[in-house]
Amino acid sequence: MVALTTLLPHILFPLYFYPDPGAWQPLYTSLSSYPSVTFDVIINPDSGPGSTVYPDSNFIAGIAELNSYPNANLLGYVHTSYATRNLTVVESEIAQYENWSKYEDADIAVAGIFFDEAPDTYSEASYQYMESAASYAESL
Repeated sequence: MVALTTLLPHILFPLYFYPDPGAWQPLYTSLSSYPSVTFDVIINPDSGPGSTVYPDSNFIAGIAELNSYPNANLLGYVHTSYATRNLTVVESEIAQYENWSKYEDADIAVAGIFFDEAPDTYSEASYQYMESAASYAESL
């Protein structure tokens, strides 16, 4: 058994608001003040990555700032509508987040995907759907 005192804190932080000047500062301060705490930060520009190739300049600056902290893991938000959303659309959003790693002017890469609205009951169809979405994300 692992003693609880050896476990490091880990926080899941849904960052679902716009990076107006100073809006994300409390998170930056927390990242800096608690370097032994891992923060998984869910980035959600527009119920997913948005309709443009890259997020707007405020998101770019904010995401790049988050990526400058070694204890921040960024996750791109993708909703599945309880495994009923068109899987091709889900995969295109995953690919769009992966494309952020190619942005040359700043580090806006995400480390993974956060699937929201996952099914709350088991069915073979929902299992296959989520497995396909996760496998696609891992492949990128």
